[in-house]
Amino acid sequence: MSDATVTTSSATKAAPISADPAVMISRVLWLVHLRWAMVACFAAAGALLWFATGWREVAYWLWPLAALVAAYNLAVWLALHWLAARPSGGARALAIRRLTNAQIAADLIALTATMYLTGGAVNPLIAVMVFYLAVAASLLPVRDAYFQAVLAGLLYAGLTIGEPILEAAMGQPVTFRTWPMEIRVLRVLLVVAIMFFMVYFTNAILARLRRINRRLLAANRELAVLDLTKSRFLRISSHQLRSPIAAIHSLLAAIQEVGALSPKQFDLMQKIHNRSAEIMKQLDEMMLLSTVREKAIETQQRRPVDLGKVLAEVAGQFKAETDRREVALEMLAEGRLSVEAWEDALETVFVHLLGNAVKYTQPGGSVTVTARPAGGKVEVEVADTGIGIPTDQQQRVFDEFFRATNARQVSGGTGMGLSIVKEIVEGL
Repeated sequence: MSDATVTTSSATKAAPISADPAVMISRVLWLVHLRWAMVACFAAAGALLWFATGWREVAYWLWPLAALVAAYNLAVWLALHWLAARPSGGARALAIRRLTNAQIAADLIALTATMYLTGGAVNPLIAVMVFYLAVAASLLPVRDAYFQAVLAGLLYAGLTIGEPILEAAMGQPVTFRTWPMEIRVLRVLLVVAIMFFMVYFTNAILARLRRINRRLLAANRELAVLDLTKSRFLRISSHQLRSPIAAIHSLLAAIQEVGALSPKQFDLMQKIHNRSAEIMKQLDEMMLLSTVREKAIETQQRRPVDLGKVLAEVAGQFKAETDRREVALEMLAEGRLSVEAWEDALETVFVHLLGNAVKYTQPGGSVTVTARPAGGKVEVEVADTGIGIPTDQQQRVFDEFFRATNARQVSGGTGMGLSIVKEIVEGL
């Protein structure tokens, strides 16, 4: 599913957050899962400080902080599931947006507190905060993302400039944090600039990706129209060509029945008759493939179909051929298999699959058809002991007019059967 974007006036950029509430919820849930990893890191850092170092006073603060983050993460998770059950609309989308803003702001505050407890402003966790702003830019509209950058900048400025005052008031040693104020201000300006650049950079990339996505969607729509035009042309052309070829086919059969033909003439007439039959079959398959591609299958009335009955009827069509070629055909249907489908199209699928299996199985071989329930659907497997398909050609078996090299040596065919099967199955 392509993400829709929210657009406003020409003076405002498109928002990266999806207009589809379901997509919005799934993205924010990803953030919830990421936050559980954050909780685990806080707890692990507290344990490491407790058991491996003498900084137990830091662990006293890290563990409650981890518990607090876990508590509001659980609250966010519950709120998202509650919102997912609410009716769609602008109110739900606004609530999700506000919830996303609130939890990102809470995460930035938690990160700032962690930085204070584990080294202050000179802390590698600043990279995590900058990364988090990139996450915010990917989830929120542009205005909200810059709001989060302002909040992160204020939090970092407060940490950098205010920690000496705070520690002095608490009677704690300042140690290496006794930098001149101008250096601290310069550091704050540099970090805040990086934060805003990260939001801008992320939004610029997302905007470019959205433009590319829109162009791809437009190109796909154009290709779909061209493909539909091609399918209609093939269907109409096949229909127009079939009538005269069918007349020729009938006349050839009549000439053969009249008699007064020499054996050589009769043999030539028979070859022409057979070739015209192959052409009609190919035209029929081209018309069927074109019809399916025009989505005509979606306009047909669907109804409950007994799949076991359909398979039995199709197998009956091949009984004479399997008996003649001594090929064992076994049907295995587990329970009552009912599906919602267009019955004629479903029958066409199995006629082609079983036809291929029987045609390319040597005398004495076997074809097994197994139908079984599979997760609310029905799975049908057609297996045979036939000639198989060369490994390097298997990726092309659904291409129109393609026939494997070993198949061409065994029997004739149009190379369209599996293309029809693929189109019908995807349409069903």
